[in-house]
Amino acid sequence: MADINPAYIGQIERGIKSPTVNTIKKIANAMGINLHTLFTPVSEFTETESELRKREMEKIMLSLNRLNDHELLLLSQIITDIVNFRKLP
Repeated sequence: MADINPAYIGQIERGIKSPTVNTIKKIANAMGINLHTLFTPVSEFTETESELRKREMEKIMLSLNRLNDHELLLLSQIITDIVNFRKLP
């Protein structure tokens, strides 16, 4: 999803290579997070419900932007069906 060679990603993970800022941005975008979140230590990361909602909405928007018009229409219908199904008794 980041359009980066998997072997290069492995080298970054093992500390063999140091990525450029642009590469780090690609990785963060592929993960559906911003750079701040990427560099926030897990032990310090506490997420409120609104932060979680915002992050998930950003990930959804990234995914939607990758769809063509036909796929977007199909997904819209699926979402409408799910919402209507939840309203059933």
